[in-house]
Amino acid sequence: MTTEALTGDAGHDWRTALRERVERAARRRAQRDGLRREAARRRAHGLIDRSAARLARVRAPVVTDGDTG
Repeated sequence: MTTEALTGDAGHDWRTALRERVERAARRRAQRDGLRREAARRRAHGLIDRSAARLARVRAPVVTDGDTG
């Protein structure tokens, strides 16, 4: 933006442009935050699923040839 654009009638235009840029940045930030939260949620659920599978394997009775009765 040139200094000519900041003088005279353009004074309102730079304020409008600034407001639009701030709003656009806020939307991008909110979108990034949402993507970050979603990635964290997926990571957490993956860890929970893996832990549950590990726990199920540990708790499952192990059958050997001697245990068949």
